[in-house]
Amino acid sequence: MLRSRSGLSSTMIGRADALHTLVGLVERARTPTVEPGGHQRTQPSIALVSGDAGVGKTRLLRELTTQLDASVVVLAGQAQPGSLGQPYQLVGELLGGVDGIETRSASSTATATAACQLILDRVGERVGVVIVEDLHWADAGSVAVVARLANSAPANVVLVISYRPDEITQRLPGGELLAHLERTHPVTTVPLRPLRRADVAAFLNAVYDRSMPSAVIDTLVARTGGNPFFLEELLHAAGSVDPERLAEQPLPWSLADLVARELDGVTAEERRLIETVAVVGNEAPFDVLAVITASDEATLIDRLRSLVGRGLLVEDGDDDFSFRHALVRDAVLHQMLGRERRRLHASALDTLRAVGSCDLAGLARHAAGAARWDDLVGLAREGVPSYLERGSPHQALRLASDALVEAPDDLVLLAGAARAAWLMGLPAEAIGHAERWRAVAARDDDRLSGTAALRLLVRLYHEAGDDERLGPLFEELEAGAVAAERGPERARLLAAVAQAHMLAERTDPAVAFAERALAEAEAAGAKDVAAQAKVELGSALAQVADRLSEGEQLLRDGIAEAEAVGDWVLVSRGLNNLAAYVVVERFADVVPLVERLDVAATKAGFETMASSHLGTALCELAFVRADRAEARRLAGAVNAVPGGGGCHVSVGGDWHLALLDAEGGDLGSARQVFNRSQASPRLRNQAMEWLLPELARFLGDPAPALEAISDLGRPERLAVQWHHPTMLHARVEAALVAGAAPEIVDAALEPMRRLTHPWTAGLLVPADAELALARGKHARVLDLLGDGTKVLGRPIGETRAGARLHYLRAQALAALGRRGDALDAARTAAGLLARWPGVRADEVARLVERLEGGGSTQLTGRELEVASKVAEGLSNAEVARVLYISPKTAAVHVSNILTKLDATNRAEIAAWYVRQQVNANEPAPS
Repeated sequence: MLRSRSGLSSTMIGRADALHTLVGLVERARTPTVEPGGHQRTQPSIALVSGDAGVGKTRLLRELTTQLDASVVVLAGQAQPGSLGQPYQLVGELLGGVDGIETRSASSTATATAACQLILDRVGERVGVVIVEDLHWADAGSVAVVARLANSAPANVVLVISYRPDEITQRLPGGELLAHLERTHPVTTVPLRPLRRADVAAFLNAVYDRSMPSAVIDTLVARTGGNPFFLEELLHAAGSVDPERLAEQPLPWSLADLVARELDGVTAEERRLIETVAVVGNEAPFDVLAVITASDEATLIDRLRSLVGRGLLVEDGDDDFSFRHALVRDAVLHQMLGRERRRLHASALDTLRAVGSCDLAGLARHAAGAARWDDLVGLAREGVPSYLERGSPHQALRLASDALVEAPDDLVLLAGAARAAWLMGLPAEAIGHAERWRAVAARDDDRLSGTAALRLLVRLYHEAGDDERLGPLFEELEAGAVAAERGPERARLLAAVAQAHMLAERTDPAVAFAERALAEAEAAGAKDVAAQAKVELGSALAQVADRLSEGEQLLRDGIAEAEAVGDWVLVSRGLNNLAAYVVVERFADVVPLVERLDVAATKAGFETMASSHLGTALCELAFVRADRAEARRLAGAVNAVPGGGGCHVSVGGDWHLALLDAEGGDLGSARQVFNRSQASPRLRNQAMEWLLPELARFLGDPAPALEAISDLGRPERLAVQWHHPTMLHARVEAALVAGAAPEIVDAALEPMRRLTHPWTAGLLVPADAELALARGKHARVLDLLGDGTKVLGRPIGETRAGARLHYLRAQALAALGRRGDALDAARTAAGLLARWPGVRADEVARLVERLEGGGSTQLTGRELEVASKVAEGLSNAEVARVLYISPKTAAVHVSNILTKLDATNRAEIAAWYVRQQVNANEPAPS
């Protein structure tokens, strides 16, 4: 519903360009979904309409709807002030209610998915325009639905979002979404600015059907500043005055003056009613108005009907009343005496309490308005934990911040503010509140509260990567845990120390402290602490190769016990760790695990983090299954999750997109992602571990892959490889394809070979197969890979890694003269890469073509040049530098040469080239 008066002018003035832009997006949605260049357009069009209050955003959107024919489905919803604590208020407006959507017990992702699907079902195959008004007031649940629409709606949908720039910040759900949309989606911005003088003249001409004198135009421009709403209000108030004489009239200089004049004509009782509506707030209920104004039903109905008829109030639904525009309400409030406002706020507070209102944020607003500061603090102390428990950290932080002005040393409020800011991904604010919380607890000698603050600070400084501040705090935490008396609190401290060690990858002390925490918690009968200890111990043991199964079981037990006691943050952490430690053959198990994480995180207030993790897990599954289109779609969705950054540092979606672009031959985005990761030590480390080694084959630089291979030889890294068994193989493949000599790669593997764990042999098999092929030891390749179904008892599977192993077998079989078997293996690899177009698929396709007998054996001039450099022992990167081509082009030439010569490695290219040179220099027969 778009709420505003239709306007004095039947023609919208000064917004033709903006309207043309929006209509153009709708027309674009009618057309075939192919962009210039032949690229398929699969996402909705998104328009961001911005402007100050009263500038005409709603009028523009209403005008847009009148321009559309009946074939277009229009769904419109408007967020309301105070809706942060009202889950899915905006969604209810869009859909006319939330029937069919589970909004309480389900996860944020499940609810957002269900709501999004209902919206898309309403649109169907037709063109759909979804209008979201006043994003700055939107609640977190509704914002998640809008984000889901932006990520998953098809190209026949147009999403139009309006907001006030001066009221939207990244502390609000809408602000987070706006930042992500602008960064990750091709949005159309439609800024609305005040009307120009010519626009004001045109407006007056449209209203009065004749031109106005210059003095009138100048007067109204000066009075209104070009604000369309104020302009309309002035003309409305002028009534029947001759328009040529408007410049002579004592027109009000502000909207407050104008409203004051409009109120001059109402009775004292009606004026009191208007002021009551202004104080009660948006959608004031009839019954509450009746109590505060001490009016009987019939009398109140008569007064409301009169005010609605004059256009001062509007009825929203049944029995709820508000002003036609928020600016009018503000003007009414500003012209009231302070004592009047305080008295009405006090009455509203008492009335709403008497009727059992559960809107603690609204009650707190009235307490503040009534200057009843003790009531404000009391309501905040009750409301902040309640909103955190309900998964609404935005409302909790706002309420805590308001109350802390009056009670800056209240430990409950400080604890709630720190926790809410952490959940929202606001590390600096969380640290500020937590530091003050700790200082006040120390001053008041509240040891329990102080240690709780210390535990949170250790987590916050770890996530912020601030080792300088983390070190002393961690030492204090550990010393306190060791010195504490036996009991639940000591067990909790020991568990916190174990968590800190685990996060820092110090496995042995993490296990030791977690075992002590579990023993003491069980001895004290502290079930909640025992659950935490099991999660910490299980997470630590999952990093120990010999105890992985034990760690997994402890994690599952700890998660179940945390669910029983309602510790949803702990449940979220446990499920996140469990999902991260599932081995790849069971990767499909990650999805239901992360869906459970999403439910738990919603209850804890971690909606955005959970959605990001779920999207990342699904994206990684698409990578494993070699589904490039699905991987790209999901990577884009991960990027657009609001709040995906903050404390939970990651560049997840960016990395996936970079790898996908590199697979297709575009290294630009990959380099941009890598450069961006250098801004953070933690991101830099992650980039070196995950991004660069994968990109080595495309960049033509084997160094990152070789460094990563050596790193994997550390004993503490063995469990990580067992969780990701293709990690070592991928790095060896990348190093060899990038041009590293087999001897150098083999030397990098030496630390791995020295490990005595039985798992090591299985991890080395694919890597050794790569090396055997590079050295021309084809029989050894087949010994290692067998018939292509298993590697040391592990199924190769229908994965990207499996396709590479079949490709290795095909190369070896072809070299051994088993052309038919080689063709079967190559076709199997091609089938696994059918949904993974790019460098790998092209490589396999060339092999299939060669084995089928369709390839050319004649090298081009450029290929001969490349072959000569390969014979000199140059890597792809070195070939590229010498011949002034890109590493990608050099790699393509080398691959083509291998195909044409029926060769399997660079050594065979070199041997062929030497033979060619020898033959060319032999004397001709006499």
